[in-house]
Amino acid sequence: MRTPFVWFADFVKKQKKNFRVLLARKLGYSFLGRLSRQYTSLYAIALGADKIALGSLSSVGSAVSTLLSLPIGRFVDRYGLKKMMLFVMILEILVPLAYVSAWDWTMLIPALIFYQMTGFRSIAVTIESVYVAGSLKDDDRASGFGVLTAISTVGGSLAPIAAAYLVISFGGINLTGMRSLFFVQLAGLIPLAIVIFLYLSDADRAGSETRKGAKSFLKEFGTLFEHSKGLKRFIFMECLGAFSMSAVFPFAMVFAVEVKQATPFILAYMGIAATLCNMVFAIPIGRLSDRIGRKRTLYLMRPIMYASYLLIAFAPDAYWLILAWAFLGFPWEWIIWSTMSMEMVPESKRGRWSGMLMLFRNLVRIPAPIIGGIIYQMTTPAVLFLLPLVVDLGLRLPILITARETLTRS
Repeated sequence: MRTPFVWFADFVKKQKKNFRVLLARKLGYSFLGRLSRQYTSLYAIALGADKIALGSLSSVGSAVSTLLSLPIGRFVDRYGLKKMMLFVMILEILVPLAYVSAWDWTMLIPALIFYQMTGFRSIAVTIESVYVAGSLKDDDRASGFGVLTAISTVGGSLAPIAAAYLVISFGGINLTGMRSLFFVQLAGLIPLAIVIFLYLSDADRAGSETRKGAKSFLKEFGTLFEHSKGLKRFIFMECLGAFSMSAVFPFAMVFAVEVKQATPFILAYMGIAATLCNMVFAIPIGRLSDRIGRKRTLYLMRPIMYASYLLIAFAPDAYWLILAWAFLGFPWEWIIWSTMSMEMVPESKRGRWSGMLMLFRNLVRIPAPIIGGIIYQMTTPAVLFLLPLVVDLGLRLPILITARETLTRS
């Protein structure tokens, strides 16, 4: 019987070179990108933003990202993934550059725009997902996303504690202490981008269909719905998830510090708990999904997601948030959801399909943080963290039950 380490080594070895290069990128970016993840909202508050202004910043970023969603998806199919990955890595460098340059909360608008374009379920993840999906067989696809997630937790597990030491060394949770994180990010992301670009190969273009097929830009996207079932239903589920997440997460660390009195090291342990949980369970969940199906695995993961939000809302003190973030870091959705989205359409349409998904996600992300800020500021803050649970139980899960299973056996 093979050990998990032998299975991991054999799995990575049999994949294409691009998959291994993307693993290296994920390892480096998971550390550098997550250094500041728990402090971006706190940084905006320190620069003078209130809760509604904080939500407005996220909304502006989503609005700009929305405008780019369809063109990015089309460019992926037409001009190649490597050029688009370079574009993404430049944006990733601009994020910390914009943060260190800000001296007022209104100056964070460019930073939030770039962050929205490179963060979770964004342009960066879209291009990365298309690359990975094209590098894996059907029976390996969820496992491959699991491997990618597991690798990301290696750097991610080190980042929160490193961030805590940096913040404390430079004065604590204040502008000077938090700004040090963005300087370190900037110093690391530049050489990482250069190395990855040199070693990454362009994927095969599936663009012959796009070059000869459409008379107009919008008609090209209209072809997505030909011969593909369940896309509108999937888009609606994506929108529900994006809305609830975007309403909640700009305020998660503010809630932890202001309401639960979390210290920099508690914030660090929260991040470590989340990434370690990801590390342990990412590959098993991917393999389970490849074995029993995407939908069944999603059903099994739901109670863990619900428990995470209940713990955040009703935690008696900050230490309970460590357990809540462990549950939150459990890979209960992203791996399977990303796999399903790539399997909804033929490979030749994945760039455009990803762009369309990003468009609709970003549309609902525009009002979501403002609504979240109003709920946080005008009601009991804990109420906000029950929103994802209510949305999922009341709307998303019933729709998922009617969606089609995308796993096919090769």
